[in-house]
Amino acid sequence: MLFSFVDQLSGDRGLKHILTNDPQIIGKSVPFEDEKLFIDIDTREEYREITDKLT
Repeated sequence: MLFSFVDQLSGDRGLKHILTNDPQIIGKSVPFEDEKLFIDIDTREEYREITDKLT
């Protein structure tokens, strides 16, 4: 279900906006200390760069 929202992204407006404003999506905040555990990806190009680094 979440991936269907990815196509709604444009510019520097990330998925966070959709996740926090869509009543269909119910989530939970998870505290964390290591920022490397979560990576901000706003574009397909950023996604490709990150996946290239991780493989």
